[in-house]
Amino acid sequence: MRRSEIISAVVSLLFVGNAFADLWDVPVAPGETFRWVFVTSTKRDATSSSISAYNTFVNAVADTTNTSITGVQGKETIADIDWRAIASVPAVDARDNIGSTGSGIYTPLDVLVANNTADLFDGALSYYINLTERGDLVPSNHPEVEVWTGTRADGTGFDGRELGTGSYIAGPIYGVSSSLDSQWVRAGGNYGPAVPYRFYAISEELTAAVVPLPGAVLLGIIGLGYAGMRLRRYA
Repeated sequence: MRRSEIISAVVSLLFVGNAFADLWDVPVAPGETFRWVFVTSTKRDATSSSISAYNTFVNAVADTTNTSITGVQGKETIADIDWRAIASVPAVDARDNIGSTGSGIYTPLDVLVANNTADLFDGALSYYINLTERGDLVPSNHPEVEVWTGTRADGTGFDGRELGTGSYIAGPIYGVSSSLDSQWVRAGGNYGPAVPYRFYAISEELTAAVVPLPGAVLLGIIGLGYAGMRLRRYA
């Protein structure tokens, strides 16, 4: 057995316990970047025309989990992460509010939703954004699936139908969390802004931490490699 094969086998054994994802497991390899996205378990209205009102709301919802996380560079809890609402108001488009990155976007259970921000707004998702910050699946019935966005499929604000605008007959645009096509973000707008709906929340770009192997493990790998070399020498 080659030394590289021995090392690979030992490292694989170290991480075998992560074969099945738990809530808020890091979905990428050490050193790589990613983003998480969820739909809020609680609801609020869409009467404010200030994007900060919705960013504050989704951050507050995320913070209620009080969840510790491991393997994210510079972050110890969900509360350490900056969350943004995937929402548009008259002065700010959703795609500008969340920022454009090339990182993959994942659910709290590490399922890929979109390959990057551009992919998020191309009219089709790889998976539903239907898990809450607590990992609960949102029911697929009305009105549980409705999510305030004020946004077109391309991430821009829907003129005159952004959050903070509209009337009961022609209210802000909402999406549905049970959809994979453009309706996830732009499904309708036939309810007034005072109606409480959920919101989509997306994290800042995060980096998977590079965790050094414990000294005992390193010694074991070195020992196995040395043993393999001796066996090959006397074979």
